[in-house]
Amino acid sequence: AGWAQPWRYVWPRDSALVAAAFARTGHLGDAERILDFLQQVQPASGVFQARYLPDRSGVPDDRGVELDGFGWALWATAQVVAEVAEPERSAFVQRHLTLIDRSTEAALNSINNDSALPAPSADYWEVKEYRLTLATAAMVCTGLESSAALYRMLGDDHKAQGASAGGTRLRTAITQKFGRDGYPRHL
Repeated sequence: AGWAQPWRYVWPRDSALVAAAFARTGHLGDAERILDFLQQVQPASGVFQARYLPDRSGVPDDRGVELDGFGWALWATAQVVAEVAEPERSAFVQRHLTLIDRSTEAALNSINNDSALPAPSADYWEVKEYRLTLATAAMVCTGLESSAALYRMLGDDHKAQGASAGGTRLRTAITQKFGRDGYPRHL
């Protein structure tokens, strides 16, 4: 995130934004390297830790997981793919299919409950949360919507429909739960 010692780590959300910026400015190789990093550090559960050491050797502390990470990873992948030339898109998505599959499964698992909302989790404020934040819910939703588009690019209608249905379910829950109070930061 920065050169100063306290910031010499890799946050999935920051990485996602940088990957999108690289792609939009014509630096597709740099954008893909970021997605490759995320794919390599992501555990089988799909749920990212708050931050990682840049050499991929682990995490620097015990901050724990943050549920917005897989949403950011899916969004970033879709943003980068949008900048890839049409004939190469499918191959690009295939190279990042592990990241897409794990992130999508984690997102769907996070809303597999009666409320259709993810659990409280730290977000960009990096503080322990006891109530769900709009930012976390929105990024999980955005991730599912991005996932559906990525699966459609591959012609995988089954996975696209699953991700789309999850995104719709979550978007409805966000509108009903957060919307009734004017979309505050916390539920």
